[in-house]
Amino acid sequence: MKGSTLVELLISMIIGILIIFCITKLYAEWHDDFRLLQAKNKLHENARMVSSLLTQHILSAGYIGCPRLTEKFSSFITPDNKIMGGQKNGFDFISIRRMNPATVLSETVKNNFLMVSPPLLLSRVKENHLWISDCKSAEDFISNHFSNQKENQQKIDVKGELKNAYENYAEVGEFEMNSFYVEKSNRVRRDGSAIFSLFMQSGSARGEEIAEGVESFDIRYRLNNSEEKSAQEIIDWSSVSAVVISLELSSVEVFKNPLKEKIELDLSLKN
Repeated sequence: MKGSTLVELLISMIIGILIIFCITKLYAEWHDDFRLLQAKNKLHENARMVSSLLTQHILSAGYIGCPRLTEKFSSFITPDNKIMGGQKNGFDFISIRRMNPATVLSETVKNNFLMVSPPLLLSRVKENHLWISDCKSAEDFISNHFSNQKENQQKIDVKGELKNAYENYAEVGEFEMNSFYVEKSNRVRRDGSAIFSLFMQSGSARGEEIAEGVESFDIRYRLNNSEEKSAQEIIDWSSVSAVVISLELSSVEVFKNPLKEKIELDLSLKN
């Protein structure tokens, strides 16, 4: 009986070890599959977000409201500088100037102030660089003070005076100069390789990281004559009619087969 009990005990231990081994193996495989699925979803979401952000900004390059963009309105947004590019850190970059399309309408416009509704979401800085336009005129101006008069109305003071007269219900929005570029982050993958990220910089503010894992960011510009050139080859930026972007993202997680997703954009300028 004692010998039989010992054998049974050994068999039970072996079976238990085998069960634990199988469970551990199944858990490890499930965990790897789950980690892979998470990485794929994050990569796809980053690609979708970057594609949407670049498309929205490029399609609105040179936007100043109702009037067609010309050089007569302001030197801050012209056909020559509404979109420009170059190279930084070994990658292409692109800069876009526009009036933020999230505009509000004026109810009263005077030389030194205007009333808008609903309130414009402005940052509490010393001065805000704004833009006003109707279908006849447009200009940029500096506001050094704004206040909410009523729940749905806002007074915006103008530093100096507006140059032009504007009808009520003119569009008012923030002037933007946004740049998209690639830079090495302060993080590395588990295998020690550097992680490069796409950043967006607004004016002179510090760049904000948009997406990580950038492998390439190539930009070509299609001219009015259908010829494609790099930023370094362009002399007259007003002749650019479309922007062609090829961007490749990779997962920052390390897998046996690297995860990558490519973004291809061909965007015709509207303004």
